[in-house]
Amino acid sequence: SPALDLALSGGIPTGTWVIMSGAPKCGKSLTSLQLAANAQKAGMKVFYSDVECRLKKMNLTGIAGLDLNNFDIIQSTKEKILSAEDHLNTLIDLIKSEPHSVFILDSSSALCASKEMVEEITSATRALGPKLLASFCRQMGGVIPVQDSIIIIIQHLIANTSGYGVPWMEDGGQKIRYQVDVK
Repeated sequence: SPALDLALSGGIPTGTWVIMSGAPKCGKSLTSLQLAANAQKAGMKVFYSDVECRLKKMNLTGIAGLDLNNFDIIQSTKEKILSAEDHLNTLIDLIKSEPHSVFILDSSSALCASKEMVEEITSATRALGPKLLASFCRQMGGVIPVQDSIIIIIQHLIANTSGYGVPWMEDGGQKIRYQVDVK
């Protein structure tokens, strides 16, 4: 997109971390798919970690130029429901073994740790996703640039209930905000 390229001073360079956040249903996933199609035109392979299992055929076939033969989807199946650790460890393995690729995590806000998946739901449980995402950032911080890859992390906006600062903020912890190159 010329408008997006202009806003980003030429587009998204390889070797970068990207956060994409916004209001519900504003087009974060579809925008990431369009970026994936553009990256494929530049010879890059795409890996899409569909944490929410919401990626549908209509989403994929609606993106002009998206080559589904060069597009791998990581998502839960009936045989195996993936935890946050499964998604992030799979991405780590792929990032190390597939240079000059695009990796999309949709969304980090929906990551559910294996411990969380087996516990009862209570209000006293703090989500472990941000901690796992911080560890992922520490492990992959220097790897993404070396592998000449791009990682796009989609995040939800949540209400800031502290009473201080902005009314809405990105879900997923602070570490990713330090790691990101393009927001």
